[in-house]
Amino acid sequence: MDYHVLRSSNNGDHVNVIVHVPVPVEDNLAGKSLPVCVVEDPEELLVTQLPGGHLSTGEDVSLANGTLVEYPFIFSMNDDKPAEQRKTALEDRVTVIRDVAGPRVLRKRYWAWGFEGSGS
Repeated sequence: MDYHVLRSSNNGDHVNVIVHVPVPVEDNLAGKSLPVCVVEDPEELLVTQLPGGHLSTGEDVSLANGTLVEYPFIFSMNDDKPAEQRKTALEDRVTVIRDVAGPRVLRKRYWAWGFEGSGS
């Protein structure tokens, strides 16, 4: 699992999580690779959101070259399940974000990035 819990709420019922989502290695409709779109997007963070920037060198390089993005989300821990079940539920959510939702969001965000023209 490639995620980090950044902090939890004061009463421990929510945690802020960062998931490392691999950027799909494919071209959009404009013929631009999605990692290039990520690097060109001024709103995409190409440095870690982790306090102190504690990433491996490979993760730093992947963020900088657009092949990895950090996807933040809030996870509710407020239930009566044992800790191990809550951890499993968190990791299940991370897997869906990393493997399905994150890449889908990136494809939608950058589907037309790079189109240029002068009109007709």
